[in-house]
Amino acid sequence: MVRPTFAHIDLDAVRANFRAVVAHVAGGVRSPDVIAVVKANGYGHGAVEVARALEGAGARMLACADIEEGVELRRSGIEAPILVFGALSVSDLDGVFAYRLTPTISSPFAARALKDAARRRGTRLVCHLKIDTGMNRLGFRYDNLSQTVPEVLAGPGLEIDAVYTHFATAEDRLHPLFDIQRTRFDEALRRLAALGLRPRLRHAANSAALLRDRACWYEAVRPGLLLYGVIGAVPYLGSPLVTPYPVAFFLWIVWVVGLIVAIRRLVHWPWAASITAGAALLFWVLFVQAGSLIFGWTA
Repeated sequence: MVRPTFAHIDLDAVRANFRAVVAHVAGGVRSPDVIAVVKANGYGHGAVEVARALEGAGARMLACADIEEGVELRRSGIEAPILVFGALSVSDLDGVFAYRLTPTISSPFAARALKDAARRRGTRLVCHLKIDTGMNRLGFRYDNLSQTVPEVLAGPGLEIDAVYTHFATAEDRLHPLFDIQRTRFDEALRRLAALGLRPRLRHAANSAALLRDRACWYEAVRPGLLLYGVIGAVPYLGSPLVTPYPVAFFLWIVWVVGLIVAIRRLVHWPWAASITAGAALLFWVLFVQAGSLIFGWTA
């Protein structure tokens, strides 16, 4: 049975959200670049269409999950640099070179494979180096860089343009790992500098970290959900200010940052007319208090 469910995507909202994020991080000695994340089919909004909108709005770099996503964007005419977050498979490396993608080096194996591929092609490949500071998913361990990174830096083939990490708990104000990871990342950057690596960019802030602490903005930030007007588990949930007033905090974020929800209509419910106004409001508040701030309007 085909159900009458669809999503209407407001690309003007996506553009406005990107500009709002740019404005939010502006004003310092050097405003950080904004790496616009369009992974997972643009979080379900349509990667190609969203990428075109963001590029038109001034995005200097986009980011996706894997090589296949990057290839799709290039084939659709996207010209901005495209960062690939995910682990690399040797069988996929042709796409990195053929479609001018910027891969993430997250292991010595990946570094060797990319370096060999670049040498065979007689080129120098621009890459980002990922440091694992506590996410325990991908990246060079922050406390073992003196043993693993010299091989990456030795010889031609690779140009490390940026170094980054990913926060595992930026949404949780009460979890200690966020501050631990930030300290570890700063320590890792000092170790890398001692090894001779001083990248053009450092980046760590996903959407939640971007809202939480400007100290982790560095030279670039990586908003994902914020670009689509979505705030998940808010970064200050649990603080005395927010816990009693989750709706007010959400409205504060919308007012201060200027976000607009990009999905205008999620589903047509034939029985929606039978829901009273009070019940609909209660349903909405319960979702907000659970940390879910994805909104839709019934037809």
